[in-house]
Amino acid sequence: MEIDSERDGAKSWPDPGVPIEEGPEKSAEKPLTSEQVQNELGGLISEDGINVVKTIREFSVENRACKSDYVLFALALCCRCTDPETKEAAYKALPDVCRIPTHLFKFIKFAQEVNSKGKGWGRAHRKGVSMWYHSYKNKDGGIPLLAYHMTKYKARFGFTHKDVFRLCHIKTDYNALGYLVHHFYRRNGHREDDWQNQFNLARQNLTKHDELELKNVIDLLQDVDDAKRCRDEQLMKRIVLSRDVLKIVREHVPTSLLKSKEVWEGLMRFMLMTAMLRNLGRMSSFGLLDSDSFGETLTISKLKNSELLKGARIHPLTLLVAEKAYSKCRNNKGTIQWKENPNVRDALRDAFHLSFKNVEATGKRFLLAICMSDPENPHVNGTPSITALEAAAAMALVTRRSEKNCDIVAFSGIQSTEHPNITNFSISPEDDLDAVLDKCSKLPCAKTNIAAPII
Repeated sequence: MEIDSERDGAKSWPDPGVPIEEGPEKSAEKPLTSEQVQNELGGLISEDGINVVKTIREFSVENRACKSDYVLFALALCCRCTDPETKEAAYKALPDVCRIPTHLFKFIKFAQEVNSKGKGWGRAHRKGVSMWYHSYKNKDGGIPLLAYHMTKYKARFGFTHKDVFRLCHIKTDYNALGYLVHHFYRRNGHREDDWQNQFNLARQNLTKHDELELKNVIDLLQDVDDAKRCRDEQLMKRIVLSRDVLKIVREHVPTSLLKSKEVWEGLMRFMLMTAMLRNLGRMSSFGLLDSDSFGETLTISKLKNSELLKGARIHPLTLLVAEKAYSKCRNNKGTIQWKENPNVRDALRDAFHLSFKNVEATGKRFLLAICMSDPENPHVNGTPSITALEAAAAMALVTRRSEKNCDIVAFSGIQSTEHPNITNFSISPEDDLDAVLDKCSKLPCAKTNIAAPII
């Protein structure tokens, strides 16, 4: 597959990192390489690129992928291909696939990797990335939501919003988006007085909606700046609790105050589902999730709310990883330890099974084969909280509950000429994960012959 002769440029500095997570653990994974994916997708993109983009968008929007890396990498390949129609469709899908700046930064990084021999950002790439910021005008929450996301996810993978604005040559009017762009560009060579004078003149002609949106952006940025300068834990808690919408979150709080129980007590009250899963250990280390506490009641009520799980787009495997990480009672580095609350642990398992309802059936026929050949049962690459067998059992259980036509076998049993090392593995839709794992433990190990289930 041919790739456009464009090269993405950005400042080179260490990855700013990701938030501390005591829920689903993040560990170093082998990076994706363009050669690996191009060998598998290159021909398909050349032959039927439009449908490839459609499939990428469906997997992302319907939350059918536990992690976004491969979806974003595939989209980057489509955006960098030479077919104009595929490229146009891919950039149109960018706002749907990249829902937060973290996704956008990762997409830009992947687009740079698949186009390493190019010379710069082409017109299509600049326009596509610029339109990602403009697309917030049509989303619920509008530009204030963009301001919230930009202040929460300020830098990832060696990119900042200031870098992206410079590279995509973003153009805006003197409105809420223009003010937001200027806020991230100020004190960077721009003449403040000239811009402010032009902005004040243009502001006189704004509609009521645009004026309200601008006011919300300015108020949010002011509160974020106040939080950044705050050094008192009680004042920080009041700032967190003061906003009605687009709350101050952990990423807005100075690092020195993240050691305060008072601050975490304020953050906990309005924490979104994904952030809550990531910080269960940290909150438990402060005693906020002890038995009969307000934090315990709040956390369990969220985990048992099917609408919240669906709205947060939580994948079942994410909840399983969160449960296993929480049950370890320590983070990866051992710097944070906590006492496990059995009620919270059980609520995580209930949420895991409850999230199955969010998986949409495909109506296709499936044959799943579970490998039982490794008695050591290694951990999953990139997710050390769960073992390979736990991941396989979870995936089989999710598929069995959501699909009507699903057969499951295991690479286990007595060697025979008819069905070598293959045993029928019965999973009922009423089974829970513990029951499936118990059935797996009773099966003997055997050689893995990938062709056997087909034969």
